[in-house]
Amino acid sequence: MRLLDKSSGVLCSGASVRDKYEFIDAEYAAAAADTATTAPTVSQMCEWLRVSKSGYYEWRSNPGSRTLDIGQKIMQGRGGA
Repeated sequence: MRLLDKSSGVLCSGASVRDKYEFIDAEYAAAAADTATTAPTVSQMCEWLRVSKSGYYEWRSNPGSRTLDIGQKIMQGRGGA
């Protein structure tokens, strides 16, 4: 039941689209690493989480924005901009 444990915050109604994309990305990577597991496809996860598959792939193709977001979170933690 790894999926249910990890998904509790993502499946709530207030989860952002970015949170859902990050969840899909993490689940897909974990499934690819574990060859003994049959995991849902990206299409299935997008449908279940009610997000756009094309939006997920667009988000995934732009890693710079994820790096920028992480940097901004670090700066906020330090009292920066």
